[in-house]
Amino acid sequence: MTTTPKPTDPPLPLGEFLSSAGLVPPDQVKYALDLQRATGERLGEVLVRQAAIDPKDIAAVVEVQQQVRQHLSHDKGHSTHALPECLSVGELLVARGDVSRAVLNQALQNKPTDAELGDVLVEMGAVQPETLSHVVPLQKRLLSAVLCAGLGFAFAFATQTARAAGSGSSRLLVTATVPRNIQLTTKSHPAGFTVTEQDIARGYVEVAQASVFDIKTNSAEGVAVEFHGLHNGGVIQSVQITGGASNFQMPASGGVMLIQGGWHPTVARSFGLRYRLNLGPNAQPGVHPWPFLMSVSAL
Repeated sequence: MTTTPKPTDPPLPLGEFLSSAGLVPPDQVKYALDLQRATGERLGEVLVRQAAIDPKDIAAVVEVQQQVRQHLSHDKGHSTHALPECLSVGELLVARGDVSRAVLNQALQNKPTDAELGDVLVEMGAVQPETLSHVVPLQKRLLSAVLCAGLGFAFAFATQTARAAGSGSSRLLVTATVPRNIQLTTKSHPAGFTVTEQDIARGYVEVAQASVFDIKTNSAEGVAVEFHGLHNGGVIQSVQITGGASNFQMPASGGVMLIQGGWHPTVARSFGLRYRLNLGPNAQPGVHPWPFLMSVSAL
């Protein structure tokens, strides 16, 4: 008597992947899954519509998810020291639409042996430094999520991380040890901001209310505070934030503030972030909704 093996669910479900990478809170994923079942949309489409994640990031996450699944299928579940190329910074930039394949290949071919690919792309004018400050933490989160998913990958490996038409390549050494965890306690956060005629005349708004929160993490490398910009109709064009990383500035589309050094696994650190919103050409007097979603993850 032969038995037909039951089909197994595909590995690395998108919702779990996003949660374990610290890109979307579990509660937000659960809510989005409920909406997905009701509307028939894809999960990524629901999350983008809710402004829970940047459309570029969801494109990169889906690419990584698909290639990991293909990789596992090819190796039939056996342990391997190789991970898909999409987990490199260069491939993530391509998946997000920040650079083209041709530009990445050119950067890899021209990159000196001791140079960082990101620095080369910035020098070429292909990407902005702010883009790299977002993609590098994204890469770490995705690597950690893939490694901690228990998919048969070894916990220490060296692999080629970028594909090029010529001989140019770069290598990435990754070592995963204790899974990172983080606890966030929010005490206050702005719900909106008010623009006056005087603010328009001087070109910026000093937001009265700060984001006050405590963070505890076992990551000695620190944390990434990520701001996801919401559509604001040109009311603001950039932001200056004090109280976390000194002189941190970002465009209205958002950015990632890295807070490194001084972390202890049993001690919570308190922060109070204050905001100066630099006004855009469409700023009008009145009360406006808060233009950012904020999330925190361990590095």
